[in-house]
Amino acid sequence: GGRKRSSRARFPVAYPQVCAGFLSSRRLHLLRRSISALVKHFEEHEADIPYELVWVDNDSGEEAMSIYKEFDFERVALYKINYGATHGLNTLIFDLCSRSEYVMTMEEDWEWKEDKTHIPIVSMAIQVLREDKVVVGVLFREELDYKAELTDWMTTSDGIEYRRHCMKVDSMGWGAWTNGAAIWKRKFLEEKVGRQNEDWGDGAELEYAQRVGRRGCAAQIRVVEGCETTSCNSVARHIGETATGQLQ
Repeated sequence: GGRKRSSRARFPVAYPQVCAGFLSSRRLHLLRRSISALVKHFEEHEADIPYELVWVDNDSGEEAMSIYKEFDFERVALYKINYGATHGLNTLIFDLCSRSEYVMTMEEDWEWKEDKTHIPIVSMAIQVLREDKVVVGVLFREELDYKAELTDWMTTSDGIEYRRHCMKVDSMGWGAWTNGAAIWKRKFLEEKVGRQNEDWGDGAELEYAQRVGRRGCAAQIRVVEGCETTSCNSVARHIGETATGQLQ
């Protein structure tokens, strides 16, 4: 066969530090863009991070196999029926990504921004996660910042600026978790928070956000000087059919 359109310099990776985990259902044209942009980012700007590429798909039919052949995946789970996003995320974080210390949760409609791809944000995030015991994850996506209790800006030993996003007591529990583009202390989730509850249906993400928020905070890293919000600090953008430039 010919060279894959998106091959990796190191593959397969036996001892990954980061699991780049993708979750999709049917919208494979978006998934292709998302994976391509992230692999390009890792290969060109985070080459020293041993990462594994993992994918869980629900119900995308035959076309899923063409995606499988296009990229260098360590592990995939392609389900013929749709078990839902919560089951998919649990499979990703706690089963397929179990070799990695950190897990990136990427739904198929989050794409790395071209003008931010040069920023070694994953390495920066790992430093924040290592140095700040309260922080359990770093947001890569735009968020509704007012949903969280924000601290003042803080600095790591290497001068990386970040602020914590903690759970507001009265905010229904958002602020410390998102299923979208972010990186998490995987073992912390496994040992201290547990799996998402599939019985909650559409409420599972919120219920999980409350559980995570009781244990720690998320963080945003400042990548643009003077930027105060995730809208200018985010490195991934929403590309779903419903994305109109406004957050859904």
